[in-house]
Amino acid sequence: MGKIMKIKMKIILLVGSFIILCLSSYCICARIKKFQKLKTREQTKNLWQEGEQPNYEKGKKSEDRVYEGYWELPFSEMVYAQENTVEMLLNEYKDISFEYRFPVGECKYKNYFLGLLKNDINFHEIFEEKEVYIDETGHFVTKYCTKDMKDLYYYLFDMTGDGITDLCISDEREFVYVISYDEEKKRLTLWNGFDSTWIKLNGTCVVRWNREGINQIYYEFDPNGELLRMTGFMEKEFLNKETQTGETAYIVSMPYYEGNIDSEEKRRMMREQAYYVKDTGFYYFRVTQDQYDRLTEAYFRAEMEATHNIKKVRYTYDEVISDLE
Repeated sequence: MGKIMKIKMKIILLVGSFIILCLSSYCICARIKKFQKLKTREQTKNLWQEGEQPNYEKGKKSEDRVYEGYWELPFSEMVYAQENTVEMLLNEYKDISFEYRFPVGECKYKNYFLGLLKNDINFHEIFEEKEVYIDETGHFVTKYCTKDMKDLYYYLFDMTGDGITDLCISDEREFVYVISYDEEKKRLTLWNGFDSTWIKLNGTCVVRWNREGINQIYYEFDPNGELLRMTGFMEKEFLNKETQTGETAYIVSMPYYEGNIDSEEKRRMMREQAYYVKDTGFYYFRVTQDQYDRLTEAYFRAEMEATHNIKKVRYTYDEVISDLE
């Protein structure tokens, strides 16, 4: 009986870990999901010609290269992208700046930020139909958790790209929320919020989602906090059934932004070579390790720089209060 109970407990822990992983991947799309529902599905309809549309019915996803989430991708069976496709991807990735700077900007509204952190100014937002606010006991209440303000970390830099200092609040584990001053409304407002275990600030108007170096997504926003562009890539180890040896699949997505697959050449390339994941809206391609390194070099360099640069604008509660005063 003891052994059976131990096995049951291991199964429960494994299932629990998988559920957490799925939720983390899902929650990052808080504000992004609306964008995808409006644009990705419409692009999918345009991409797959009449009579060739992907079949979303269960059991037929593999035939049409359409999958619910990236964990369903058949890594060991994915075919490599053709050379001309890789060249097109390289050109797309060259257009992405992969921002990593954290300019301080002009701190015009430090009194508002100070009042907010001391709980003298009321802050209350409705974000994706959930309330985000600071309660009377000095706790920051997000969609999924409640944290003491003194246990959080704060970043003062120009996140929105307007030259003015913004306030970012994070527990460096489950969420990042960006608060800026709205000139029109004459009050502090929530520019954007991200609820995910692996979300990190990467510089002005950008964040990254990095699941322990295995799966990365880079998000770029416009000055209003709306999703502008995103791209993703991953390295996935698997067992080669024929050789019984471990291998790694290197996967990259076509950068995702409105109108990116308008050309007939791209539509044909997607139909013939891409693997579509509904959860993120990405069209993924398998590439060689050398091609992967060329495509992702700028991102990983920016990630390294951002990890170093963000330390210059990071504060504890006592530190940010002292700096604002």
